[in-house]
Amino acid sequence: MTPLPTPSYDINHDWQNLKQVILEAAREFELSKDAKNANHWWDEECKRAIQEKKEAKGKCLIRKTRTNLDIYQQKRTKANRICRRKKKRMDRSEN
Repeated sequence: MTPLPTPSYDINHDWQNLKQVILEAAREFELSKDAKNANHWWDEECKRAIQEKKEAKGKCLIRKTRTNLDIYQQKRTKANRICRRKKKRMDRSEN
């Protein structure tokens, strides 16, 4: 008996095609996600306020005194106000 001829099939070529399609779809998704979630309002003031809040929280977790808790709550309130104000300004300027 003679073996049946097998069609020429290149698995590597198919893999490269599949890989290219997946990478292209991922790039498109990331670009659309970045455009939607862009935080144009985020700046150094927000970054600094959030960093101060995180440091105060860390200090509060290490040593939970009333003073540390009060400082953390003040920093949290300040950071939230700053970020909220920036977001509102950005929303107003977009409309």
